[in-house]
Amino acid sequence: MRKMLLAAVLLLASVAVSAQESAGSLTLQPKAGLNISSLMDWNRVKVGYCAGAELEYRITEGFSLSAAALYSEQGGCDKNSKKTTTLSLGYLNIPLMASLYVVKGLALKVGVQGGIRVRAAATDDGMKADVGPFINDYFHVLGDNVQLSKYIISIPIGLSYEWKNAVFDMRYIYGTTSYVTSADPLRNNVFQFTLGYKLLGKK
Repeated sequence: MRKMLLAAVLLLASVAVSAQESAGSLTLQPKAGLNISSLMDWNRVKVGYCAGAELEYRITEGFSLSAAALYSEQGGCDKNSKKTTTLSLGYLNIPLMASLYVVKGLALKVGVQGGIRVRAAATDDGMKADVGPFINDYFHVLGDNVQLSKYIISIPIGLSYEWKNAVFDMRYIYGTTSYVTSADPLRNNVFQFTLGYKLLGKK
């Protein structure tokens, strides 16, 4: 039984490797999609969009490294019997990912992501507030002396499937740093779904 399982694993691996792009290939992938984000201790999700491009370098036929620049709308919503508060944050995210291609077209992904805040807005019980790009002003919508962080760090994990250069990518992005610097921690978690198209650069 063990020999049969080992043979099946080796056969699957050989098929997967034979179907991958060659080592040394470089691709550019424009992509866009949907975010479903939530803030810690808030009771509603916020739906936003993301868009950008990813550069991927295939180190071996089954393993690659990639870097991307994505504009991402994130945040969350909190609703109770008295009011509804929605926080909308726009970030320029730079995910650095490692991808393991396990079968034809299917890759498991993990990495680290840095984000720079470029936009912030909120609605709190009908009152709207905005913060300009890269400005760390006090954001009174969330309470007195609450200051937004300029940078965040997250851990993205997920998988992607490629078919005829079209790539569907699904990630869970776990926020490791708080969105605010002068209040209780407020971390963001995001489910991200994107569709991209691979353009071959070089081999």
